Amino acid sequence: MNPVYDRLTRYLSSSGISYQILVHPPEGRAELASNIRGHSSAAAAKSMIIKLKHGIRPFALIVLPGNRRVALPLVAKVLDARSASLASREEAEQVAQCPIGAIPALLLGQDVPLIVDPSLLLEPYIYVSAGSLNCTLRINTSSYVHLAQPLVAIVSAPPNSPPRHC
Repeated sequence: MNPVYDRLTRYLSSSGISYQILVHPPEGRAELASNIRGHSSAAAAKSMIIKLKHGIRPFALIVLPGNRRVALPLVAKVLDARSASLASREEAEQVAQCPIGAIPALLLGQDVPLIVDPSLLLEPYIYVSAGSLNCTLRINTSSYVHLAQPLVAIVSAPPNSPPRHC
């Protein structure tokens, strides 16, 4: 497979977390991947690397439902940064060590803050990318929270809300 997948599945297994591996056609967009896998996009853990300006750390991993958009001003506020922006493709792939669209909801061995939007935690199971565009892990949500120990904070805009331009 790949190093991110190997590290993630070894970590889950050694932690006693059960998961199901879903292999599917390559797709990195949460809405389309959810359709392929046959579940609601609200259960897709969309993981994004965010660049912080004048924050405690230069990057953060934000995880939100696949049917929501990240609210960058909220991310900046939660992480006490002056501003937040999407990391460039190169930055995101360097931090996550995998392609955009395949970033897992848990970065092992990285000193990157993890923030999970509480709306994702309403689902009994979440679908987490596993470092490749054609492999997803189905994990019990409470097991994920127990293992990942994320900061839970509102960092998304509701589905179908208009983008803010300011």
